[in-house]
Amino acid sequence: GVVPASTGVGNNLNVADQPELFLDGGTGADQLVFALAATATDQVYGLGTGTAPGAQEGEVRTSVGATVLSTYFRNLDAVTSNDASTPDTGALTIVGDANANAISVASAVGGTTVSATGYVPFTFGIQAFNSLTVNAGDGADTVTLASLNAGEANLAVTLNGEIGNDALVVESAPATSTVLLQGGAGNDAYNLGGLL
Repeated sequence: GVVPASTGVGNNLNVADQPELFLDGGTGADQLVFALAATATDQVYGLGTGTAPGAQEGEVRTSVGATVLSTYFRNLDAVTSNDASTPDTGALTIVGDANANAISVASAVGGTTVSATGYVPFTFGIQAFNSLTVNAGDGADTVTLASLNAGEANLAVTLNGEIGNDALVVESAPATSTVLLQGGAGNDAYNLGGLL
């Protein structure tokens, strides 16, 4: 017989490469868990379809040097990335879309969660990466660094508002981590407060 071509497989164009793996959680509380082992693993998480949340969709590009695996998912409730080779030297990048996104970075059990209203949250384990970059995309975005997990150390955090009138908010900045705020094009607001 002939295996039919897959249909309906998404591709978030804000993330490099064509997806090689497609996961559909269907119904239920399903999640995608990455168990990373290499010490220099980079991940890029593209929110939703690239233009909208879709049906609980997103794309994760995982790379170690020239080795790349791009995974597109649908109907999932959460994505988690753990790394047994801590402290790690890899980078995590979150990529938004052209909508007015509200993105928050906050401490969670066992790690730190990056969540955007209406999109699937991404939780990374303690010291799974040595840098976190949030590229909010176009639109009037609000990006908030609320907190990092208490076990996080030496994490370089960059919040990029990009195009649009954005609000970059820092509520907590651990002494062992650095934070860089870049508004990009537009009339941006920088709000500092809380536990600084």
